[in-house]
Amino acid sequence: MVEFIHRLTYEDFGRIARNSWSKETMLHPEKWDEVNPAFDQCVPTAALAQDVFGGIMLNAKAEFPSKENPTSHYFNLVDGKEEDFSREQFPEGTIIPAGAEKKGEFNSTREYALMKNPVANDRYELFKERFKENIDIWDDKMDLAWEFADYFASCKKMKFGAVLVLDDEVISTGYNHSTHPNLAVYCEPNCIREGIPSGTHGELYPDIHAEADAIFNAYQKGHRDLSGAEIYVAGKFSDGRKLVKDIPSFYCTSCVVQMSKAKINRIIVPSIQGEAVLNLEEVIKSSFDVATGQRKAY
Repeated sequence: MVEFIHRLTYEDFGRIARNSWSKETMLHPEKWDEVNPAFDQCVPTAALAQDVFGGIMLNAKAEFPSKENPTSHYFNLVDGKEEDFSREQFPEGTIIPAGAEKKGEFNSTREYALMKNPVANDRYELFKERFKENIDIWDDKMDLAWEFADYFASCKKMKFGAVLVLDDEVISTGYNHSTHPNLAVYCEPNCIREGIPSGTHGELYPDIHAEADAIFNAYQKGHRDLSGAEIYVAGKFSDGRKLVKDIPSFYCTSCVVQMSKAKINRIIVPSIQGEAVLNLEEVIKSSFDVATGQRKAY
């Protein structure tokens, strides 16, 4: 089971969801109401809550105190308890009966909700991206890794920063960049890796990676024993979006080999569930799964 330094709570999820709802994430954007942003947001919200907390999605007909026609409503069942993160959209006195699965011709309530109407999945994906950008539980070391990615990394495809910590003290930092003019030509004006899926074809990496850079910088500062160290790794896409993974994972085999040599056994990455701590066995497995095409990097 994955360890988390900071794990999203129900309270965190509700707060971040409120900051991520918009008319673009609604099925009927013409009904957007700034006073009631939760309105019509139950499908993307319940689907993302399932991503974060597990469990299943349920459906029920919300019954209004005005006796108008009941409306379909989606929420979650997590650890045997119903959780409703968009309940606030309804007026006081609304009754929501116990939920039940609604599958129709699909395999699950989630598939029914996201696939029966093609717009529903699009708004879920948009809501998820906005939610990722609005997650605010990262600690200062993860934020520092993102700062290095932002301000120093030179890669045009993906920018990464890394922070190496020993005994709760930052001992070095790193970022991906070219180390020689003859390597830089493979980054400018166009990156040689454009069109190559991340985590594959490791022989075509003209940059030093953030993790390797941080390890090298630590050695230069005299830190020869990194067996008790942990490394925070944060990335950004070329458009500035943070790389927050749907599931905790790592995808660079080259960096895994170097972290293994340095005996770094705590690799901290941002995921939609929170700050996840992966060990060497976990990052070896996930990175080679990506390299061999068994799964995607993100």
